[in-house]
Amino acid sequence: MIEDRVRLFMSELTDPRRRYKQLEEWTGIAADRWSAVWLKRQRPTVEMLEELCHHEPELIMWLTTGRTHRESGQISLEEAAAKKRVNWQDLLTKVGAGMELTEDEKLVKKCSDAYKLGDRSHLLPSFERKAARKKNDQKE
Repeated sequence: MIEDRVRLFMSELTDPRRRYKQLEEWTGIAADRWSAVWLKRQRPTVEMLEELCHHEPELIMWLTTGRTHRESGQISLEEAAAKKRVNWQDLLTKVGAGMELTEDEKLVKKCSDAYKLGDRSHLLPSFERKAARKKNDQKE
């Protein structure tokens, strides 16, 4: 349900010591209202959802439906949290050197690869799209 996903968002993407204040800073919605959502005294409002989507646009689909579409850049909360934990320079170095990746790095790379493929796939004929996806799947 949406309210569960909003609480997961709050849990994963905010500092627990500043959770409500941080959400207030991001959204302009009072900290006590975020607290009420966290404590299940109130359901998230449409305004709250809209502001969370403005803050993390890549989570719009996940927040509202629970689904993802990596090819268009719509990822899950787990993937968004992993992106925040991964150092991009380290990831690029490891990929370039063929080094072993952590689970977070693998997840971020998978999202990035899917987005890159989706970003240009509309330019490719269908047989080339299938070949590119097959090649991408074989790399993993």
